Amino acid sequence: HICCDVSLWVRREGDVGQACSVHYQTVDGTARVGRHYSHTAGKLFFAQNQTRTEIKIKIQDPHGDCVRQERTFFIVLSGTQPETTVLGRKQQCAVSIFNDEEGLPDKLRAEWGRLRFPEANRLGKGLNHGGRKSAERLGRLLSTQVKEYYMLQHAQKRKTLEIVRDVVQMRLEEAAADVNRTLHRRTVVEEALRLQHRMEGTVTRNFTTTVRVTGHLYNRHLLERTLDVVEAHNASVRSVGEPILGGMRNIASTIVLQLSGVMEKEKMETIISEIRNLCENDDPSHPPDHEPTEHLHEGGELPKSNVVVLEEAQDVGEMGKLLKQLGERQEKMQRLEEELKSAEQVVKDFSAMDEAEVLRKGKLEMPAQVFTSTLPITRQTGEFLFPKEGEQEDVTSLNPADIWATYGMTLTEVYDSLGKENARAFLTSPYTARLPGGEALKDVVRRLEPFVVDLLERQRSPVVVVSHLGTLQVLYQYFVGVGSDVPFWKLDIPRGSVIQLVPHLFGFEERRFSFKTDGDKERNKEGGSKVHMCSHWES
Repeated sequence: HICCDVSLWVRREGDVGQACSVHYQTVDGTARVGRHYSHTAGKLFFAQNQTRTEIKIKIQDPHGDCVRQERTFFIVLSGTQPETTVLGRKQQCAVSIFNDEEGLPDKLRAEWGRLRFPEANRLGKGLNHGGRKSAERLGRLLSTQVKEYYMLQHAQKRKTLEIVRDVVQMRLEEAAADVNRTLHRRTVVEEALRLQHRMEGTVTRNFTTTVRVTGHLYNRHLLERTLDVVEAHNASVRSVGEPILGGMRNIASTIVLQLSGVMEKEKMETIISEIRNLCENDDPSHPPDHEPTEHLHEGGELPKSNVVVLEEAQDVGEMGKLLKQLGERQEKMQRLEEELKSAEQVVKDFSAMDEAEVLRKGKLEMPAQVFTSTLPITRQTGEFLFPKEGEQEDVTSLNPADIWATYGMTLTEVYDSLGKENARAFLTSPYTARLPGGEALKDVVRRLEPFVVDLLERQRSPVVVVSHLGTLQVLYQYFVGVGSDVPFWKLDIPRGSVIQLVPHLFGFEERRFSFKTDGDKERNKEGGSKVHMCSHWES
């Protein structure tokens, strides 16, 4: 009993700059639809710059026909759109269903015998003449893209500075409106005070101040005389905080008093002057007759009385509050005017920068970073990219998957050396299966995690990764966020292409470029593309 899915790949070549579609359907051979496989038909759509896509067909053999005899059916391509898209060299593909209990069929063995893993010594080879030409084209392409990136960053920063300037302008306008409202209110209050003075002969103001009195306060002698002075001027007084009483004549006592209810500032100054004179003339060595002498302390210097003004006299009435508020708002307005002037100057300087200065500043502040694998072909490619202003680093994490003992072997030889069960695991579960002595694809993912977290995600400069298909597919899936239902080894990254990912608020904006050889351009000068079938191993 057989029940599984088979994947077939359709490749597009040529001009892939526009979307296209192709019709496909299954056709019976020795296998019969409904008995050995499910009929599949429809349209395949290629997005712009997409070069391959997948067809899945369900295989089912409940009667065991394919166990006894090999069965075959076909996938046929037809009907391309638009007219510039044509069918390529391979318009149909045969699918064979067979029993591999006794080994591979001769036909499949011959086909797999033509698919060979690269020789180990090829990994140590560098760029040939054609490769250097391609690397030069790649360098020119990336220089253009990084130049656009620097200009875009400059434009975005200038836009941000303009927004900051506009915000400061709005705050300044709001502050000016507050000042005008306060001035209008002051005019109203001044008119009310004028009318009050005309009707009653007085103006209601309320000045307040805070003073600290220190000295001979043991029997409240000096404090009582201080209160007498305040009451004589029809002012109010209250204690602020707890008084500090010395308890002996030669130990100073302190009390903080808040004076209020004084209608003129000059009158408040008179009250303070009288209290100060009272303290200066106080002689603690001659207490009043009623003070008990047994509290006199032997020895020590008798304390001197004094008055310290802790807070200047201020009008806390309506007019005083308005004047204080007006001063604060005028000060705020002055600060905003200076801030606006500075912001306008920064925007002006940014707008005056020419392209050469923008690029020079961008290369200085955000030099391009090139990461390559340790293989000579990628390191030499990286040397053609930003040779003067960029920074290059070789990273072992970007090396291709290690296939160890299978270098130079054909797929048939690998199948025979692995054994039937291991070979099946390698063919059906490439993510977890390992070639002899080598790595599974999950090992590649694990060694790339520190590279992504510690190097890529911390970069604020343009980053170029020159690597191999498997590692680039892992990075692409990580940053673009392709669903986990799509294996990364099936992601489309055409050979000789550049995928540009520009971060924004909700992910990445993706752009693709190609640096084809002159021969490729000559072959495709008429435009259009070709669509044909290809095997999984070919892709």
